[in-house]
Amino acid sequence: MAAAGVTDAGLELLEALDDPGWLFELLEQLGRDGFAREEVLDDALATVVASACLTLKEASQAPHPSQAAEYCLTADRHFTQAVTLASIDTGPEPD
Repeated sequence: MAAAGVTDAGLELLEALDDPGWLFELLEQLGRDGFAREEVLDDALATVVASACLTLKEASQAPHPSQAAEYCLTADRHFTQAVTLASIDTGPEPD
């Protein structure tokens, strides 16, 4: 699949992280649509880790400790999403 398609699928997957039922349903649908589920998960993982790192960079440049703390809490959410994505076992790819 084209990289843009995988990226769009990864972003859709990120939106589904708060609903496990929808997340696994979406993974199954992506597999049926011809996407490699591992590739989509990897792309979503890379996106969320990059977001966390950029957020921590913003925290390091915040003028006030309270702003830095807010950025760190946001980065924590991204890292939690990364752990969730990294722990998903997609099982065998559909035939």
